[in-house]
Amino acid sequence: MADRAAASGDDRISALPLDVRLRLLSMLPVEDAVRSSELSREWRGLWKKMPKLRLVGLERFETAEGFNKFVNHLIVLRGHLPLDKFKIDVRESETAERYPYVNLWIQYALICKVRVLNVFCKAVVDDCIQLTVPLVSERLTTLNFTDVDFEKWSALVDSKLSLDFSGCPLLKSLSMYQCTIYVDKISSKSLKQLLISFSSLSHSRTWISAPSLVSLELSHLCGQAPVLESMPFLQSAFIRLNEDQGSCDVMYPPVQKCGDQSCECCYGYHLSGYQSVLLNGLSNATHLELIAHPEVDVPSAMEDDGNHDPVEQTFACAHLKVEAQPVTLTS
Repeated sequence: MADRAAASGDDRISALPLDVRLRLLSMLPVEDAVRSSELSREWRGLWKKMPKLRLVGLERFETAEGFNKFVNHLIVLRGHLPLDKFKIDVRESETAERYPYVNLWIQYALICKVRVLNVFCKAVVDDCIQLTVPLVSERLTTLNFTDVDFEKWSALVDSKLSLDFSGCPLLKSLSMYQCTIYVDKISSKSLKQLLISFSSLSHSRTWISAPSLVSLELSHLCGQAPVLESMPFLQSAFIRLNEDQGSCDVMYPPVQKCGDQSCECCYGYHLSGYQSVLLNGLSNATHLELIAHPEVDVPSAMEDDGNHDPVEQTFACAHLKVEAQPVTLTS
């Protein structure tokens, strides 16, 4: 029928420019885009050239097994044509174990030189996708993760676990939501925007080295507040400290300090006469919002040397907001 319409000149969609047709296909669920090959010769195999792929789990498939089989067959048929955006969304799964090929799909996207990679694996139960594939790409600019465990992916550098993004020299934006990040260091020389929210950090302080960072958000984190290295280009920062982010595990309650001046968990690292956890990285921000639980000693979470009042430190901030979050009691 579609061929007869084209012959009579009524198939106006097939007459559209190639980039417009590809854009239309990209708006469809990927399984419907594949079926477009049945329309006419002009549409046959056109889906393989789509610059965007969005793989959604149980939204359109009755079982995880059926979805896995479809995606594996799709990437074989598509080959290694370039990709601009790639999204995996299996957040409706009952358990991450039902999707054993997620790392294979991520690796496929990297081979296709994807620019934006989104991995959403929000499970109903307390479960995460364990990232194991190396993130190495000369084209990748954006990474967004939800419910991903980075411990197995982290590299052992100088006997410490590190999320080293040096293999992605063009990476500009990194978002980690509800992720497990039990590492000693996160580093990227190119990163401009970093968001870590509702995630679990290491019980020993995680160091963040991102000298090109412009925007930073750290909020609702479990574990110790991270140590921020110098961020000379930082413009805006939003930091929300929980009640257990002011000191190490030696002390209870955790808002106290252990008294050991060499303890990085309580006192950070030595910097020009004072020891800083957050201050070194935040001092150049022009817009800074720091919100702390009322039981957190904000000065000890930021810096402590016995001689400096944190409000006397030099800030470049044009807009600085520091507040203690009120406690809400429920019966």
